[in-house]
Amino acid sequence: MNKKSLIILIVSISSFLILIAGVTYAYLKTTAIQSDSNIISTLNCLEVTMEDVSTPITVSETYPITDEEGLQTTPYRFKLKNLCNIQVGIDINLESLTTASSSGLYYYLKVSLNNDSPTLLRSKTSTTKYASGTDARRLMYASMNPNEERTYELRLWVDSDATYSQAGNKTYQGKIVAVAQPIYYQNKTSAPSEWSSAASNTLLAAIRDGKYTYANTLTIPGREHNSTYENVISSTPDDYGTSYYFRGIVENNYLVFANMCWRIVRVTGKANNNGDYNNAIKLVLYNYNPNSVSNPCAYSEDGSSKAFARYDNTTNGQAGKSMFSPQNTGNSNAYVGLMYGNPSGSTYEAVHANTTDNAILTNLKTWYDLVFTTAQKNVLADVIWCNDKSLATSTYNPDSWTGTINTGIGTTKTNYAARERLAASTATPSYVCPDATTNNASYKKISKYTGSETTFGNGALNGYKIGLLTADEMVFSGTRYSGNNYTYYLFKNTGINTWTLSPAVYNSNSNIVYIFTAGYLSNMTSYNPYGFRPAVALKATTTIVSGGDGSQLNPYVVSV
Repeated sequence: MNKKSLIILIVSISSFLILIAGVTYAYLKTTAIQSDSNIISTLNCLEVTMEDVSTPITVSETYPITDEEGLQTTPYRFKLKNLCNIQVGIDINLESLTTASSSGLYYYLKVSLNNDSPTLLRSKTSTTKYASGTDARRLMYASMNPNEERTYELRLWVDSDATYSQAGNKTYQGKIVAVAQPIYYQNKTSAPSEWSSAASNTLLAAIRDGKYTYANTLTIPGREHNSTYENVISSTPDDYGTSYYFRGIVENNYLVFANMCWRIVRVTGKANNNGDYNNAIKLVLYNYNPNSVSNPCAYSEDGSSKAFARYDNTTNGQAGKSMFSPQNTGNSNAYVGLMYGNPSGSTYEAVHANTTDNAILTNLKTWYDLVFTTAQKNVLADVIWCNDKSLATSTYNPDSWTGTINTGIGTTKTNYAARERLAASTATPSYVCPDATTNNASYKKISKYTGSETTFGNGALNGYKIGLLTADEMVFSGTRYSGNNYTYYLFKNTGINTWTLSPAVYNSNSNIVYIFTAGYLSNMTSYNPYGFRPAVALKATTTIVSGGDGSQLNPYVVSV
């Protein structure tokens, strides 16, 4: 034990519930505060119960242990049941109590909920202080359908790296805090008329006929986070027509494909031709199904790193991470690209030509060939993957650089259009992929990557129909630059920094827009190994097994 002292850990778990209910959705309409015992009562239509616990839980003679040992300890179990006739969103928090004799111990506690990847309690996000509690830390956000019931298992242990001076002779007391509110639904309007001819056994028809709210967003994409009760399908132009996208706390866009769970992000527009990109359904990985279960979308399979692809046998691959570019990114703007040209070229066209695969594309292709059968590849649509290499305007200079800027050539300090478009307070996200800033017709569509299609895209992916989500797609789903956000659906199952496909800036190194672990967008140098979350698109004609409703318990299932 490296001479680490025996530690007595006393944990008292109880509940404090806030339920926002009623037709008017009035805030704090009903409030109940439980005592520090574990006798839980029913509050209106949300029920919370502790299993086999009627007195404070005591864990004694607890040494610092490894994560592997901690995940084998006896858990504290509690149930949540939504007895409402509407979907509710629930924050599950762990609140430190002022009655602890040495509350500072929480800095050295590891926490796991439902066997999720362990996290130091101190790194969990602080939330509103409830009742007399001193510090509430979010463990999980979940949404629950009417009459749905879930059991949670909480494990706490002292981190193996804790020293005696840090954790010896200290105690911790805390309680579970569950905060529930209804997820917002407007009156359902009609699905797009262009989907009317979709065959009844297709995924597009299931989305058309599902219980979705087609409406304007309640918040402004890019300028505001989604509201905590926003759940809509909204629309905006894309390269093919009008795209319909999910935004907010969405819990009925789950799909099983290739024995993995995916989230439906949006349906592309419809051009005036018969291309398979018309009304294609864009997906992003949610759970790579490490346990090989029949329903990888089930909430019991959730986890903070399961949305990321494993593509080789290296440490990087097993961690579900990839560098965007492993090259010497300090010597050229070229490496912001999914593909790149001559890093030392003297023109924009030469630098950003689609000649060589960048590291992220190499790994995407490797994963694509690993996981998809020929039949599964045949139902994928050849849509645009927008690696927007267009430049910010010549006057965009948030870092007050001097001299020549924003050329995209060599080592010139350069802002790219996505940063200018999304990082401002007047952000304007777009699904329309800009043409690059070039007068050479051969380099138009330089950012519009497709497998082989060349009417709208550049066909540069050599038959591979795969990409990443763009920063714009993340923004439409509910996030923005800066400001923590944990409630949009694409945040679930992610616990590490994650790449988007959008270049941000070159300033001594190439920087790509990424999603920070707190759920917002930022920029980072491209050689960092970050989350590797593939995206694909299904043809509108893709058939599914009947009976699914898109929920975690009953996802849509593609039949190939």
